[in-house]
Amino acid sequence: PLSSHVPVETSGLEAEVTATYTLERLETRKRSLGREKRGKKNKDEFVSSTLQSEEDEDEILLESYQKAVENLLKIDMEKVLSNYLKGKGDVDDLIPIKDVLLLENKLGYTRASKKEISEKEINLLTAYVISKTKKLVKKCDFAKEECMEIVQCYTLGGGKVAEKLLMKMLKNKGTEKSARIKMISIVSTMINPSDALVKFVKKLYESEKKDGDIKSAFLLCLAALGGNDSVGASQKSGLVELLIKILKLIIEYLESLKETDDDFPAYLQDALDTLEAIGNMGDERLVDKVIEVAEKFPDNPSIQTAAIHALRAQFG
Repeated sequence: PLSSHVPVETSGLEAEVTATYTLERLETRKRSLGREKRGKKNKDEFVSSTLQSEEDEDEILLESYQKAVENLLKIDMEKVLSNYLKGKGDVDDLIPIKDVLLLENKLGYTRASKKEISEKEINLLTAYVISKTKKLVKKCDFAKEECMEIVQCYTLGGGKVAEKLLMKMLKNKGTEKSARIKMISIVSTMINPSDALVKFVKKLYESEKKDGDIKSAFLLCLAALGGNDSVGASQKSGLVELLIKILKLIIEYLESLKETDDDFPAYLQDALDTLEAIGNMGDERLVDKVIEVAEKFPDNPSIQTAAIHALRAQFG
């Protein structure tokens, strides 16, 4: 089989991130707005209302950012960050910092040029956090919560510098396995990743030959990153082709086995992980393939459930 492993647990982390950050992805909300209005108005009205909606969303994000910055100014940020990294603070102390990091990413500040940032008179918190933590990263034990929180801060803020540091961390095979899987899972939640990061994660996925759990984690991460609107069309098409290829190989072998065969559980888990990755990406070009898989195994409840979950973006 491509891999023989247990599922990668990501639901707990996703729930934690969702609970901490209640702001919805701007891109997802824009698409939902578009679906609601399409067909009810003529083309000109649709375009006009969509542009208006985008402006409203940008204003909401900007207001949220300004409030988050105000809250941040109420605390001694340097002391909070320093104490936490020394193991003297609580993870909840970082919430005001994380809120601003996420909003900097959503507003595109971490991907803006120095000139644009200067004109907006913005002091990037992402840059500050990186400056205070990048030396620590080199000697971090990622089995410790403090080091994993640095990964989350970089993931929330995003941007070129943060991505380069994340790439180094993801590539480090010396990291303990469960910590590495958790790190990969955190990175999968990044919004607005660059094509460079997607290419890098794809390379790590393709080069992983020994550990099925790590390979599966990279696939789930790769698909989640690829579902972002910031990723280029050619990258998205390449990921769609990759997922189709993987799914085809696994299903062909599953069809050659009986469910009582020893190899079936391992290949079944590969199929379930791939369907989960397809759901992470949420690309409509994969819908027919998911339906095809469900039709091939009508009596397998695991595949039926996974197929439905893989189509969650289309029902959102």
